[in-house]
Amino acid sequence: MAAITKLYTLCSLLMASLFAYSASVQLNDPDWYFWFPLYFGACFVNLVIWAVSSKAIKQVAEAALWLGIFLFIKVTAESASLKGMAVLVGFSFGLPFVFFVVQKGEMKL
Repeated sequence: MAAITKLYTLCSLLMASLFAYSASVQLNDPDWYFWFPLYFGACFVNLVIWAVSSKAIKQVAEAALWLGIFLFIKVTAESASLKGMAVLVGFSFGLPFVFFVVQKGEMKL
């Protein structure tokens, strides 16, 4: 991994705080047990990215990827009448997928 800059650390902490907030507001959902681990995993990865080996980070990121795929399928199936939600979830999930898998080649499927 390249040297970690102050901007990278700041962005990681900002993203960790946003994911932690997202995880906390999922606790009032009826299916919180699906969403909480996804957001908490993303928060965890952003918090410890500089302290833990890249292999462990990639394992957590891969688990979050598969959980995200499962949740995308779940949301799409539940909201067949709400096409906008499926498009929004697909875009928000597809953007980092394209960045990490296609452009960077960091995650192997």
